Amino acid sequence: MPGLRQDPLTGNWVLIAPERRHRPSYLDVPPMEKLEPGLCPFCEGNEDLTPPEIDAWRPQGGEPNKPGWRVRVFANKFPALRVEGEPVETRSGIFVIHSAIGAHEVVAETPAHDLRMGDTDPRHIREVFLAFKRRIIDLRGDVRLRYIQVFKNSGALAGATIPHPHSQILALPLVPAAVEERLKRARALHTEHGKCFFCGVIQKAVNEKKRLLLEDEEFVVVAPYAPAFPFQLRLMGRTHRCRFEETPDGEFLNLAAALKEAMGMIERGLGDPSYHLILHNAPFEAGCEEFYHWHLDIVPRISGIGGFEHATGCYINPFPPEEAVSELRKF
Repeated sequence: MPGLRQDPLTGNWVLIAPERRHRPSYLDVPPMEKLEPGLCPFCEGNEDLTPPEIDAWRPQGGEPNKPGWRVRVFANKFPALRVEGEPVETRSGIFVIHSAIGAHEVVAETPAHDLRMGDTDPRHIREVFLAFKRRIIDLRGDVRLRYIQVFKNSGALAGATIPHPHSQILALPLVPAAVEERLKRARALHTEHGKCFFCGVIQKAVNEKKRLLLEDEEFVVVAPYAPAFPFQLRLMGRTHRCRFEETPDGEFLNLAAALKEAMGMIERGLGDPSYHLILHNAPFEAGCEEFYHWHLDIVPRISGIGGFEHATGCYINPFPPEEAVSELRKF
């Protein structure tokens, strides 16, 4: 039965989504074939292979669901969550299942099938960020929803099944336990130190330089103090905001330039690895304006996760963050 099931022991929610088994995997075909646009539903000219578009950037106008777009948003054909229905929670003793109500959308970031983030014009990346902002603002209007996760999986090790550059948006009727834990710890750090933890990290990184990869007047890219994965990076705005959608449109070009430069270093330095790009944003009604700070995590996946990590939640990272930043600066 599809739905959101809660693990009684950890409090974590798991999406049981049988339809996801039917996704095609375009990464299993031979390399030359997988680059053929005719095979890819996200390529320009194949708009009829996806659900109708929800939003799109078309600089010259044009007809919906036709070529001519630069960024295109549509419902996931194999959704983990569905818009139709009302949130219903069912309990059987200690077991809880919540109806899989929400939204699951795909953002085709570019018509180009094999364009790397590090090679993309920042003005185009800016349009992707603006699409994220518009979708978050629109989905926030649905009173059934409480949290939105924007993320990108790129490459087989990151779990991507289609190589075309794309991101996903999942809107949930609940706040995941991991998100609640981050908010709880951020609140406690704010209470203990009297300031936002993230603002403090930015200031320390800028002053010490050891874990600072990039900076401009609006954004910084740093290596977290205790990264779970080798070469993991965090992109943060210097201005304190708990919600991505509150970022002024005028700042997105610098955000895009910072992401392009960081991803270029990763792609050149690590040989175009699989990676996750994850937007950590505040829930809709969290009351966390003072202590939370939205940020983007860039997580290269150059190795898998072992049994120790699964069992303990304690990750083994062979690259100290200071050393990782020093290596990436070469590229």
